[in-house]
Amino acid sequence: MVAVGGRALQVSSVGSGPVTLLILSGSNILFPGLEYAPLADALREWYSVLIPSKFGYGFSDLTEAPGMWTPWWRSTAGYWPH
Repeated sequence: MVAVGGRALQVSSVGSGPVTLLILSGSNILFPGLEYAPLADALREWYSVLIPSKFGYGFSDLTEAPGMWTPWWRSTAGYWPH
């Protein structure tokens, strides 16, 4: 879990490669870390793979944001490596 704006964001992380790969899920994927685990495992040798669960999905905290199309990544911008 990662603290973002006072809320917990679930982030699955595998691998230790020199390049960080961020896998973002589409709508209706409740547990992206499980859905994309086979892909992340295949890439772990070359990449550090991060798979966040959007607020309201997986084990991430709920959000007050209206609607599922709210650009949730804006509230997490300070976390992701550049």
